[in-house]
Amino acid sequence: MKRNRIVRSFSLFFLFLIGVQCSRQMGEPLSEEARHQLDLLPEPVLAVAYLNVPQLVKSSFLQSLTNFDQYDPFQQPEFQEFVQETGFDPRRDIREVYLAIGQQLQPSDQNVLAIIRGSFDSEKLLTVAREKTSRSEIRSEPFQGFTLYSLPLGNSWQFCFPETDLLIVGAKSLVKSWLENYRRGSGPGLSPKIMKALQQLTFKGDIWFAMDPAPLVRQMAKDLAHRSQDERMKAIRSLQGIAFSARVNQGLRFEGLGQFNDPEKAQLFHDAVKGAIAAAKLALSNDRKKVDMLNKIRVQLKRRTLRVMFNLESPGMYIVSRIDRQKARQLLLNLRKMAMW
Repeated sequence: MKRNRIVRSFSLFFLFLIGVQCSRQMGEPLSEEARHQLDLLPEPVLAVAYLNVPQLVKSSFLQSLTNFDQYDPFQQPEFQEFVQETGFDPRRDIREVYLAIGQQLQPSDQNVLAIIRGSFDSEKLLTVAREKTSRSEIRSEPFQGFTLYSLPLGNSWQFCFPETDLLIVGAKSLVKSWLENYRRGSGPGLSPKIMKALQQLTFKGDIWFAMDPAPLVRQMAKDLAHRSQDERMKAIRSLQGIAFSARVNQGLRFEGLGQFNDPEKAQLFHDAVKGAIAAAKLALSNDRKKVDMLNKIRVQLKRRTLRVMFNLESPGMYIVSRIDRQKARQLLLNLRKMAMW
């Protein structure tokens, strides 16, 4: 009896360790709302992304970006006028954004869908929009109990307010497909490749992106058929998933990952990333602070999964915001020339 209790105790402890390890590999869980929104996406989808707007707005990361570009869109007269006329301030009234890109390799205005959750006074927004444009440019049409509105963007975009806290905007076919899924209460869900990449991300509450690169890889292989035996092309064809996530607050915690079907090809990408970091440190060798930042980038390869991680706390964000834009562009050009890729 005592022996059985010991065996059960060790078994439970072993299962607990497995659970801890799995939770580390999977990172934070997706929220129920995120799972619901992803389930409603049209099929097929090339990539999906998510943005937690309140978290970004209150973080120092956004301020660092505006400092870097020396342009704050929220301080522009046009934006201030828009807020005053509509009473709608995206920083306050948008909670989260889901973005989907269809698999058809066509112009982006025919291939993008945005699901925006927040607080919308649709009547006021439509009134101001019609005042700012010709009334004939914003047309409406009924669709399965919803009202679709056209956008003056080459007659290919539409938007809809299915609920007072929901705005759908994007290519006509994707908007209609989403509304059909919304009415049914479910859709086809994400492809296994995208879901696998997304599940392995650490951060799922602030910013994330996941992509199935297969369609792009096939198109690239077709365009570069004369280089089909090139080792770099073989490595690209091995790529199965791309994803990144970030947590933003007083700084930035970033994780990017690539998934491959061949460990040797994953090793090639690993070496290329390490080479790019080495080239960047060489180019910035006269600036100790920036080199120290680059030294914090961690590159890990575990069989077929490559991870790139770094943390930028407040001082690091300040350094980023002070980088001269022209020097940054030149650095990127140098990396393209110097990296072993």
